[in-house]
Amino acid sequence: RGAHDGFDGIYNEHDLDLKSGTDDTHRFVLVGYGQERPIIDAQNQDTYVIRTSSVVVYATIQRLKLQNSGRTCYRTDGNDQYLNTIDVWLYNCANIAGNDGNLYHLSSDNNWLFHVMSQHTLGHCFKIGDDARNSTVEWSIAKECGYWEPDFPYSAYYGNHAAGLDFANGYPDDSDGDGAVDRGWNIIARYNIVQTTLYHGVQLRRTPNFSFHHNEISGAMKMFSLDPNDNHAESGNPQVSITEYDTYGNFYSNIVRDPGGNSSVNIKVSTYNNNWESVNFYNNLIYGGAIAGFYIYPSTLSKNTTINFYSNSVYGNNSGPLINIDIVNVPYNVDIKNNI
Repeated sequence: RGAHDGFDGIYNEHDLDLKSGTDDTHRFVLVGYGQERPIIDAQNQDTYVIRTSSVVVYATIQRLKLQNSGRTCYRTDGNDQYLNTIDVWLYNCANIAGNDGNLYHLSSDNNWLFHVMSQHTLGHCFKIGDDARNSTVEWSIAKECGYWEPDFPYSAYYGNHAAGLDFANGYPDDSDGDGAVDRGWNIIARYNIVQTTLYHGVQLRRTPNFSFHHNEISGAMKMFSLDPNDNHAESGNPQVSITEYDTYGNFYSNIVRDPGGNSSVNIKVSTYNNNWESVNFYNNLIYGGAIAGFYIYPSTLSKNTTINFYSNSVYGNNSGPLINIDIVNVPYNVDIKNNI
């Protein structure tokens, strides 16, 4: 169809299947012609807009809007490599029980997301996890992730853990039986904006060697739950959650501010069992509307955990300590200095 609202053509398609290129200079490319930005609309069917059905390498999607699928706008299903997503708008997908979200790179490596908008989904805005490695997300926006609307039944939100940027990995002990231990190695997230999410703004779980810097996270933790009066209620959840099993890296020069609920926490660190965790937090600005700016969860850090919290500014919370180190009877290493 012709131009509409500044876009160049609407195509009612779904389950588009990418093909492979041969190397980084000979890619398979799905892109709007010239400077056009077509809309690919799945018309709210219980399907995907784009999904890889076989192993794909060296493919790029660029300058498109993918919208209105009942499942995920763009999903890769494992072992895909070197996928670039550039200047793409993902809108209103994954609206059947929150299936995964607008974008899900499952166990696919060496991917690059640049200047991507992910908006209005019952699931995650960006999910790069379950053994996805060596990926970079930059200059992108996640908003209205796990959104709540009056016309949807409350049951669609109960237990929904939708996150803006979700780098979660599922099985540290090969309990899924696939012969591999899930680790999201070498994740970089920089210069992104995350706002208005139902649960976490950012989740890092079983993510070794991450670098998370110069991002802005706000408005998270509007976690809606079912209650006897059919009203929605907030529960306290962190805007940034860093947790569990060999998660280590650097979190620096970020702004974490103004969460969506008064009982919230801006940054929460926790881990379990005897796995180890080492995270450096420095030069971050953390403020506004929470019960704690930086919170280490009680009685959970293992003896192998090291947390360094240096040169951060923390202020303006509603109640409770700005920095809450609440641990008992477990040896750990937490170093806090030069903060304001």
